[in-house]
Amino acid sequence: MREIQEESVSTYRIDSPPPSHTSSPTSSPLPSSPLHPRHGIIQHQSDHTRPLHPRPFRVIIIGGSIAGLTLANCLAAAGIEYLVLEKHQSINAPLGGLIGIAPTGARILDQLGIYDAVKDIGQEITVLRTGFPDGSGFNQTWVAEFEKRYGYGISVTSRQQLLEVLYTALGPSASETVHLGKEVTNIHHEGSGVKVLTRDGMTYFGDLVVGADGVHSIARSEMLRMAGGSASNEESAEYRIHVGLSCPVPTITPGEQIVRCYDGFAVFALCGKDGILGWFITEKLDRRYQYPNRPNYTQNDAIKFCESLADVPVWGDVTFGAIWKARTSISHALVEENVFKTWNYGRIVCIGDSVIKVTFFSIYCTFESYNVDPRNIDEPELRPRGKSSHGRRRCTRKQSSPTDIVQRKQALIATDPNGIPQAAP
Repeated sequence: MREIQEESVSTYRIDSPPPSHTSSPTSSPLPSSPLHPRHGIIQHQSDHTRPLHPRPFRVIIIGGSIAGLTLANCLAAAGIEYLVLEKHQSINAPLGGLIGIAPTGARILDQLGIYDAVKDIGQEITVLRTGFPDGSGFNQTWVAEFEKRYGYGISVTSRQQLLEVLYTALGPSASETVHLGKEVTNIHHEGSGVKVLTRDGMTYFGDLVVGADGVHSIARSEMLRMAGGSASNEESAEYRIHVGLSCPVPTITPGEQIVRCYDGFAVFALCGKDGILGWFITEKLDRRYQYPNRPNYTQNDAIKFCESLADVPVWGDVTFGAIWKARTSISHALVEENVFKTWNYGRIVCIGDSVIKVTFFSIYCTFESYNVDPRNIDEPELRPRGKSSHGRRRCTRKQSSPTDIVQRKQALIATDPNGIPQAAP
């Protein structure tokens, strides 16, 4: 920021900010004068002012998550200035397991020119296996038809690899626009902009803050504080989840999705490229806990619970014990459930899990939303990948009564949509 004196005119111009757009704790703050509504410049209070060149609109993204980096790529493609603040020291911290990408998400990645890179590291899901406590179950292969029907299949890849692709897609400037080790502590509206403070004492200025920092969002907390609200009594949790990655396990092949349901818990496994296995266990708690009164579990608690499932069948001859022995990582968390009433306030807006955190199995519900008999669907118009249209696709579906749905599920236990008899292990 530099002050420019021209005759009796005194203005502050920030069209040439420092590369990092930061200031130290001892530097002068932005002037508190209003933003010119048409020219987009900050003006010092004076009787005689004249507009200078408008400064770039700047978005500060809190969280280098999948949502945060995807937004960064969108802004870069639109030519909008942005800055990402990520609290971890690495963009691909070893957290989480495999990530599923549905056609809706694949289409966005394709528009950004990233889809081919993601497809190279991913594995398409071709079969869905579902088992129940009594040993019954069924297989479904309709998921393999997605690419032919919608132009994209359902694929899985590791969270770390996906983050690397999204980061690399930002180009050489990524090291300047994505700042690591920046834990946000406070957000303030200041004059015509917004100010973000980090734990290391740095201050960042922008026009808009986007919170993409997950369930325990500081952006959401600061937004609600300014709005005079509180999130403490909105969230609840009835389940906890254990997430891990394992080396290849015999008889589980790439492209398989397995869900094995039991009383009080369920095992969910996705087999990715080269046989890497991403697995999740959801465990039902003794009751629903309302925040902030929630139980605290340790890593040892998670390990103890997983070890107790060693003899539990997952599919065929594979038990969870075999998957557990091949593990390379494990983490755990409560499964918070809530759709917050406030998503934005002033110059702050939150996206993703920070405002619409639902159960882990919402991922599976994404698959289940397409769980209809292909014989009851008229083929939709197909469009070449990479070409967009504002026209709405028409896809008609037979209306099903609850009785129809039950009968269809019972039929699937014995036969898949292709007429191939199936049996649970």
